[in-house]
Amino acid sequence: MQRDARRRFGSSLNVDAEMDTLTYKLEALEVVGDDVDYSLTIRFHRDPPFDTFGLAAEDYPEIRTSPARASKHLFPDGRQCVWKPGDPVEERWTADQGLLVLIELVRRQLFFALHWRRSGGPRRGEWLMEDAHG
Repeated sequence: MQRDARRRFGSSLNVDAEMDTLTYKLEALEVVGDDVDYSLTIRFHRDPPFDTFGLAAEDYPEIRTSPARASKHLFPDGRQCVWKPGDPVEERWTADQGLLVLIELVRRQLFFALHWRRSGGPRRGEWLMEDAHG
């Protein structure tokens, strides 16, 4: 799961394994065109404290970034919404794709959110790809 991400990010990718959670933290995630680097936390719960909408826990991790900035795709509690559970499996991340693919999906999402804010945000902001299916 983490091999490719470990190769790409080395010691800047930290892991914390506890009894019921596995947490990956990555500091200084760069996003093209943004003036800040993000801290990324990806947490896998054995029994998630949020709705996974029928998906397996390992296919629906908790994703948070800091600083938390406005985005069209955030849950009310601040978690990143990177795909919709109802999307076909080929259009969402699954654990077998590995951590690096997930990190890059989050980076893309942060780039889209940056463009959305710069192009008008909630009033008229443009999202650079089709929104997830329902």
